[in-house]
Amino acid sequence: MPSHARSWLAIAAVVAFGLVLALVLQERYHHRVLTLVFLWAAMGLAWNIISGYAGQISFGHQVFFGIGAYVTVLLVVKLALTPWIGMGIAVAVAVLAALLIGLPTFRLAGIYFGLATLAYPLIFRIVMDWLGYQEVAIPMMRERPAWFMQFSEPRSFDLLALGVLAATLVLSRAIETSRLGYRLRAVKENEQAAEAMGVDAFRAKMAAYVLSAAPAAVVGAVYIHAILFIVTPDAVFGLLVISQTLVVSLVGGIGTLWGPLIGAAIMVPVSEVLDSTVGDRLPGIQGVVYGAALMLIMLGAPEGLYWRVRQAVRARAERRAAPARAVTLPPMDTTPASAPTSTVQLEVRDVWKAFIGLQALSEVSFDVREREILGVIGPNGAGKTTLFNVLNGFLLPDRGTIRFRGETVTGLRPSGLCRRGLGRT
Repeated sequence: MPSHARSWLAIAAVVAFGLVLALVLQERYHHRVLTLVFLWAAMGLAWNIISGYAGQISFGHQVFFGIGAYVTVLLVVKLALTPWIGMGIAVAVAVLAALLIGLPTFRLAGIYFGLATLAYPLIFRIVMDWLGYQEVAIPMMRERPAWFMQFSEPRSFDLLALGVLAATLVLSRAIETSRLGYRLRAVKENEQAAEAMGVDAFRAKMAAYVLSAAPAAVVGAVYIHAILFIVTPDAVFGLLVISQTLVVSLVGGIGTLWGPLIGAAIMVPVSEVLDSTVGDRLPGIQGVVYGAALMLIMLGAPEGLYWRVRQAVRARAERRAAPARAVTLPPMDTTPASAPTSTVQLEVRDVWKAFIGLQALSEVSFDVREREILGVIGPNGAGKTTLFNVLNGFLLPDRGTIRFRGETVTGLRPSGLCRRGLGRT
């Protein structure tokens, strides 16, 4: 069976197993834990879209969780609007917020991007306090409780959370197998190389950020109605939300849709059981467990449980496999290359580039004709790498002109140059 079909069958099996658990469990507390497993797995999957697939580690993804919670609750309080419609509005607000946050923040990279994302939940906490929404309780709607997501039967929240998880699994799998997924993995491995091969890294990261914001907002909306009932800035924009998201993702393994699911299935029941049994004698035991789990995983399996188990299974299968056969290479093509023509493909005219006081390039001019191989020779520090970075769009020249096939391409992004036929290894 193709791996593509196996993945969809595995998702269906997970959903079916969750449905069986929701129907079999009897205790209300067990239903609460099951709902939490589904919701935190979905939240981890949402975070995994931008941080696992694209490699852009976000420490502020709870901002979309909080937007989902606050928008749905305020719509109920102010307009008596059902959360079923409010969730759609919350998703739209979260997507808009992702666009406004991503435009300036994706100009940063690495740890600077992660630190910048920390600021946005803090901003929203301050804004909610300033607006007077320190505590907003969900009003009781006794006439139409189901219409306002106020179920008396705990299985209803299980099924709702399972639906959110199933939708997020489908979204994650669709991204994994799409062109966007391949682009995100290329950006994660080497953003400059991806740009040089034609990937618009900024657009790919923005698309992933927007797609990850939508399920996070839905999780926040469901969480506030199923678990908290009173929304506060600290509860939905605080560090506990992102810490739980990071734990379930890192323990299970990032960059795969199964990692957050495995992490939530292990960590949420363990922490809830400890909190309910010894939490009165050991306050804060949940945070201690999460911290200890992260330390153990970072020491023993830094890539996560999913990848460690997968690696062990593959290694065992390779040991059992038959030895590989010798591969016969086809004969090399010895046909002489055609002589260069008079058609100029690349024109470089009077290119200059300086770094503060260091003049790396000055008055660089040359032509590259069709079928011509042109070498650039010079000692270390002569400016060879700077020249290639300028030609491929990674650096802007201080002055000068670059034309490719008659079109001025000075200042274009590497991905735009690659789509026109100018690339690099």
